[in-house]
Amino acid sequence: MIRHCPRYSIRACLILTAGLLSSCAHPRQTTQTRELSHSAPVALVPAGEFHGEAFGERVSPGALAWDGDSAIFTLDSHNARLLKFDLELRPLALAGGRGPHAGALSEPADLCVDNSLNVWVTDGQRRSVILYDAALAFVEEILFADPEDPIRLGRPGGVTVSGDGELWVTDLERSRIAVFDRFRALASVYGEQGSAAGTLREPVDIVTVDDRHMAVAQASGSIGILDRDGAIVNECGSETLKRPFTLAARGKYIWVGDRRLREILCFSTAGGLLFRTLGSGLDGIDPTGLVCVGDDKLAVSDVATQRITLFQIIYSTQ
Repeated sequence: MIRHCPRYSIRACLILTAGLLSSCAHPRQTTQTRELSHSAPVALVPAGEFHGEAFGERVSPGALAWDGDSAIFTLDSHNARLLKFDLELRPLALAGGRGPHAGALSEPADLCVDNSLNVWVTDGQRRSVILYDAALAFVEEILFADPEDPIRLGRPGGVTVSGDGELWVTDLERSRIAVFDRFRALASVYGEQGSAAGTLREPVDIVTVDDRHMAVAQASGSIGILDRDGAIVNECGSETLKRPFTLAARGKYIWVGDRRLREILCFSTAGGLLFRTLGSGLDGIDPTGLVCVGDDKLAVSDVATQRITLFQIIYSTQ
């Protein structure tokens, strides 16, 4: 069911920031992001919603991705499907599903779209990354493994594509990040589990911030900013976040869905907390997917209500 009169009350439509706090410091972007002149987001206004069935099955939405143009993708975790929507959140196509067929999914975790409009999906149970083209036709499946060391990598989680086509994938079992080159060969493995500064701690989701940096959600309670050598150059949210699960990045903003706080937060790429939905009509949300759709919209998957909501981002003016 597609709704454009969202379930939120008028009072809840303007979700005001709980304050500007200072702390530390997923999609592809096919078009150059214009320089945002806004100082900070101050509200999220519901602008569209999907809830119900798609292609005969009720959708339980998870991770989200945007193709930089006219399509939004989600993972239907309950039915192990990849779904494609238009910007009005109308279902267009599907792929995956459980079974022995090529392109089947078992336990899809995350997805991203590359510069050629291909869709990459990580699957924890299959321990692989599966590639579909823009029409969601199956292309290939890449094992999440090191051919020379079978126990080096574990279970794939978050995935993103760098500007030059590298595939960065979080390892949910080993607390590492594996990088595959443009030829899909394992190129690097970064991080190890631990508590020392500079080590990764339960990396879950990962997004490309710019040509030089990635952001990784660490379920232990922070966001790490990584350079292209896999080094953590900044970390934020350690005094605020409890269980960051999903990320979206656009321009100078990093959006975070925290499943323990049950809210959405926005940090600057420099590290300051700019906005959070605490005390708003979105209290109780269980965010399992976020994606920025252009500069002024944010799509959110809420597994608690099994909805995808498209929000208009309202920024403060100078």
